[in-house]
Amino acid sequence: MTTNKIVEYEENATKFQFVKDKHIGDLTLNKITTNIKVNPQSIYIEKQSRYLGWIKMASTVQTLPIGNIVGVKVRKVLNPSDWVFGSVMIVLGFGSPLFWIVAAFFFWMSVSNKIIITTNLQTKIKIPVDSTRDAQAFVAELNGIPTTKGEKLYV
Repeated sequence: MTTNKIVEYEENATKFQFVKDKHIGDLTLNKITTNIKVNPQSIYIEKQSRYLGWIKMASTVQTLPIGNIVGVKVRKVLNPSDWVFGSVMIVLGFGSPLFWIVAAFFFWMSVSNKIIITTNLQTKIKIPVDSTRDAQAFVAELNGIPTTKGEKLYV
């Protein structure tokens, strides 16, 4: 089960948790949990991946000053590996049309949502999310924080 939620609200800080998983039936292929803490000075991002539901990968931690953020947006993105597998299934479908159904499945699985944070160094931090509504709540939270110049973030 996937959850995206505002975990809790502290004084001058809001915590978010985004969980994005990819699974076939009950088999979880990949689960990415991102914990974010937003305060008026900085954003703390911790991202943890698990493959097959139990193989834990190294977590990545980033702290980003609010003044370095120039843009935040929510976008639908396509997973390139799913497109490669889908394309291979289309080619195999010329031999057996059943593979076209598998190709359609791969193309359908390739669409997902991400929060993209752009910094002043043109670095992009991508946060995978399941719910566009919760991602918009995160973006609204960031948009409510004025930058060091007193202006709002470009969202």
